[in-house]
Amino acid sequence: MENREPEYFAREVIETCVSCDFCGYILADTPCLVFPELQRLYQKERGRVEKLTSDELRRFVDLCNECGICPCKIVRSGIRRAKDAFIRRDGLKLSIRALERVELMGRIYGAFPAFSNSLSREPLTSKVIKRILGIHPKRRLPIVPEENFIKWLARNG
Repeated sequence: MENREPEYFAREVIETCVSCDFCGYILADTPCLVFPELQRLYQKERGRVEKLTSDELRRFVDLCNECGICPCKIVRSGIRRAKDAFIRRDGLKLSIRALERVELMGRIYGAFPAFSNSLSREPLTSKVIKRILGIHPKRRLPIVPEENFIKWLARNG
C-alpha cells in the first residue's frame, strides 16, 4: 500500500475528510489553509469541472504545516504520507533545500550584511527573493546584523 502514487494519498485525504465532515465546523474559523483548499478541490473534482492535477494535489498537501489544529489523526497521517510520497518521487524544491541550509544562508547573507539588508528592505528585490525562495509575500525577511556573533563576542568578552 505504501508504494502507491502520492496523488492517491492526497485524494484519500480529501475523500476521508469530506465524507466525515465532523470537524468542519471547528476548522471553519481557524487560520487553517488546508481545509478551505480541501473543500475547493473536492468541489472541483466532484463537480466534474475537471480532474485534479498532480501539481494541485502537491500544493494542497504542502499547505499543511502540521500545526495541530486539525483534530483528525487519520487526515494528518494521510497528509504526512502524501508529503512523504511526493518527496520520495519528486524530491524537495530547490527553495526548500536552500532554506534548510541555515548555516550556508547565514554565511551568504552575513558576508555582505549592508547589501543583504538593502536587498531585503527594497520592495522589488524583496518580492523577487521571496518568490524564488517560496516565502509568503507578506512575510518579512530577517535583518542581518552588521557584526557577526564571533566578532561581537570577541569585542564584548
